Amino acid sequence: MLRLSLAASIAALTIGATASHAQDTYGSVFGSVSQYADSPSLSGNVQTPAGNNRQSVVIDSDNGNGFGVAIGRSFGDYRGFNLRGEVELSFSNQDADNTFFSGNDAVQGGGPEANTQGSVDTTRLFLNGYADFETDSAWPPYIGAGLGVSQAEFDVSYGPGIALTDTSEQFAAQLIAGTSYDLGGGYALFGDVRYIRDFDVETRRFAPDGSTVTGTIADDIDTVAINLGVSFRF
Repeated sequence: MLRLSLAASIAALTIGATASHAQDTYGSVFGSVSQYADSPSLSGNVQTPAGNNRQSVVIDSDNGNGFGVAIGRSFGDYRGFNLRGEVELSFSNQDADNTFFSGNDAVQGGGPEANTQGSVDTTRLFLNGYADFETDSAWPPYIGAGLGVSQAEFDVSYGPGIALTDTSEQFAAQLIAGTSYDLGGGYALFGDVRYIRDFDVETRRFAPDGSTVTGTIADDIDTVAINLGVSFRF
């Protein structure tokens, strides 16, 4: 689904860019640091010695990192705002720092597991809309929002070799607030904060033998990302 959406979006935007006037179209590249807004608590039916009960796996992560590219175009002024739209493709990586499984401990939320390692890699494709505030400031602000799809790849293990290993494709959305600085010559620096939600992310939980599926767990995952990048008009 993600590959088909990516191909269709790039084709549509390429056609639009070809037909646009000079300086209406722009591209951008950016790097990011990110963190889960709330360590994802993946809940679902997990087989335990006590039976098939609804349990949760909480993943604590280190600060993540990522990068992205976008291509878009401006649509002109509307009531003091410059409106623009873009297609964005981004990648992020979150290393797992610790895990908690509620089925292994009488304490609410479970105790910390040993030997946590691995990461969650997420690729996202967004269609974003922006409104740039028209001000006299050298750092004009902007706001935006995006809808799209994401693909999360789990490769996390903990305890005696229990693994969360799966690929999940789902809808995603984001809210954006930032500012930019005109460098001249069609180039600009920009920085923004994004609140991203991946809906109904799902992964299977494997037993230490590596082949027995002990359950499926899923949840929405919220991420806060800080991006810094460069845009250029052509």
